Amino acid sequence: MGLFDLLKRGGTGREAGPANVAAPTRPTASEGCLLCGKPLVTLPSAKPLACELCADVSPASTRCQDGHHVCDACHAAPAAEVIERTCARTEERDPVALALRLLRHPALQRRGPDHGFLVTAVLVAAWSNASGEASRRRERVADARRRAASEAARGGADGVGAFAGIAGDAALADRMSARARAIVGDAGAGRCCKRESILSVLAAAKLTREHLHVELPSRGVGCETSGRSKDCEGSGCPFNR
Repeated sequence: MGLFDLLKRGGTGREAGPANVAAPTRPTASEGCLLCGKPLVTLPSAKPLACELCADVSPASTRCQDGHHVCDACHAAPAAEVIERTCARTEERDPVALALRLLRHPALQRRGPDHGFLVTAVLVAAWSNASGEASRRRERVADARRRAASEAARGGADGVGAFAGIAGDAALADRMSARARAIVGDAGAGRCCKRESILSVLAAAKLTREHLHVELPSRGVGCETSGRSKDCEGSGCPFNR
């Protein structure tokens, strides 16, 4: 069974397919929740709330209807800073779930080299947590950012190689990057950074199980923004719902 079949069934071979829930209309960060798009509600008084991204606790007077809170720093920070803040502190073991949470941030909804760092960082964070080495997560995420900054531009497949370099060795990095690049190329994902990033993460999760013997519980997902871009492949995308 090829990876695309695995994606349709859940990304790493589990019997789980893309969600069928209709995508919400997502307002801007100032109008609604940065994570789910639902309206913000005003609290009777300010109270300490943990940021859903970076986990910092700070006084807040609003949160969304579902209880989400994103701190002012994460609202205002550039993409690379949000990625590092979030991945350095998360306890998440599912790199796809972590990537999707970050991809809802307005700074990451545009094309650009930050998506390569995103892929490396979510994989490094999830792998550190899943392998019982969470104490090294922060330094590894910082290493991922340094590697990203040293390159002129990187896509998701290159992010997989950078992750393998941190987790393994140069030979494994080249192999994993090449395999991820082939999968991304077969999907024609170069026109959609989100699709390229998620495909790369799913490919890396499979390769991590095979070569590093660590299970990253990732699964295929439905895209929340299908049809909203002129480059969207619609039903031709494995994440179309």
